[in-house]
Amino acid sequence: RTEDNLRFLKMVFPMDRRSEWDGNVWIDDSREIEIAGERIRPFSNWYYEVDSIDVPAVVNSFAFDSTLLITEADDNNIIERRLSRVRYAKHVGLVWREQWILDSQYCNQVPPPVDCETRPWELKAEKGYILRQTLIEHN
Repeated sequence: RTEDNLRFLKMVFPMDRRSEWDGNVWIDDSREIEIAGERIRPFSNWYYEVDSIDVPAVVNSFAFDSTLLITEADDNNIIERRLSRVRYAKHVGLVWREQWILDSQYCNQVPPPVDCETRPWELKAEKGYILRQTLIEHN
């Protein structure tokens, strides 16, 4: 699948609960993009894995009998938070997505703040974005 001229490998088949793959195989993980006038590397440390398969889920007011939850990235260190998760519903497609692409130098202070490890990313992030997409209607 291609999004914004970037080619992703969203799924592999056959798929089971233990499936893992490099969904960004065609993307240089040091690739920078501009967000709100600042450069950021959103694709560092991405590795896709299945979290759940063929599981019922409710998204907004829609109940689905069979969904697939994939974690595309889940990496956290003192300067970067990369989280990307998607849920697909059988016979519908993508029904939910959440991405946290955040950078911070908060913990690089000397001495580091006492709440460095416990401070929520929403408060210590200095650049990046949090994206939440949810299905609002379908055929």
